[in-house]
Order: sequence, then structure tokens, then C-alpha cells
Amino acid sequence: MNTRPEIVARAGALEPLIVRALAAHYQTRDPAPVAGSVLAELDGKRYVILHDDAGGLVRVYRVRNDGVLSAMRRPPHALEGSR
Repeated sequence: MNTRPEIVARAGALEPLIVRALAAHYQTRDPAPVAGSVLAELDGKRYVILHDDAGGLVRVYRVRNDGVLSAMRRPPHALEGSR
């Protein structure tokens, strides 16, 4: 198992999965501000990570095999430091 995620894309690349995750986040009831986002891969699974200015996680979306995003309640601990 990997202990560090591999960064696949950053927000500036206009990756469609990141754009979809940001749209989903801002449609929630009380969205927290997002300072940055990355698409990362960990143990063969892809995640979109939204973080604040301090580097803390705002929300993590898991990308399923069929491309559907699902918000995670308890993301893997290895994703916490991904910027």
C-alpha cells in the first residue's frame, strides 16, 4: 500500500473531475471556501481533494470506476497532507 498519494492534476489544469467536484461542493447547503484542489491517486483509487488556505481538508470526493464522484465522510489519512 502507498503511504503518499500521487498528484495527477492540479486546479489550474481545468481537469473535468476537479471542475465537477467544485460544482458539487458549492451546491451544498453551507459550502466552506476552497483555496485549492488536486486530483490524486492512492492505491489505484482516484480522489479529488479540496483544501483551504491552511492546507486543511474541506472535502474529499472519491472517483468511482464509472466516473461518478461521491463525497467521503472519512477520507484516508494519507490524503490529509496533499496539496
